[in-house]
Amino acid sequence: MDIWRTAFIIGLAGFTAGCAREGALREPAIEPLTADVLMVPVNRDSAGCVRYRLISGEGEPDFTVYWRIDAGHFTNNRASAACDSRESQP
Repeated sequence: MDIWRTAFIIGLAGFTAGCAREGALREPAIEPLTADVLMVPVNRDSAGCVRYRLISGEGEPDFTVYWRIDAGHFTNNRASAACDSRESQP
């Protein structure tokens, strides 16, 4: 049954990212935090930093905007985000 849950989450993540206002991002990739929790890049802020949404197979939807701090760590505080030149748009 876990394979169906994982497939559902990945499908939901793709659908959510595809419906983002500015479109889904191909880089960086979706980052899995656990088997049921994914951080999906959806767009960039005015400084070019990638914004993420949390997609979970369980519980209520999370509409909070997150920024990446480092691998596997995210924040909803833009000032704490790690946004370097690799992540920024030219």
